[in-house]
Amino acid sequence: MLKLEVQESPLVTILRCSGRIVYGDESDTLVKAVMSKDTRYFLIDLNGVDAIDAAGLGALAALERWARSENRTIHLANLSRRVRETLETTGLSSVLQIFLISEGTKPRRSNSTYNAPAKYYPVCTGSSSFVSMIGR
Repeated sequence: MLKLEVQESPLVTILRCSGRIVYGDESDTLVKAVMSKDTRYFLIDLNGVDAIDAAGLGALAALERWARSENRTIHLANLSRRVRETLETTGLSSVLQIFLISEGTKPRRSNSTYNAPAKYYPVCTGSSSFVSMIGR
């Protein structure tokens, strides 16, 4: 079962995921949750995801395609070990936008390391480092 905690501001929507992103309701729930929002920037926190299958990977890829076609941006962050390994094995880590946040540093975009502590973006505000970074 996929559990989503959604946090919104006028600029960014953060979706904290926990559980499984797999074939069926779980992957559909994630896609519908993102596509139903009017914000331009999305951060999908995958720290709590303990399983992802081909349908879940397809959902992430579909969201990336949708975002590009709609002039929106989706970043994945705080990847669990299982999700990170799956994205690397399938090659999707080079296609999807991974957002890095190291404690005590400014956030940056990369596809080589995945360490984004959730405490870095606890509240959606216009002054957060993520919000200031996403427009670049």
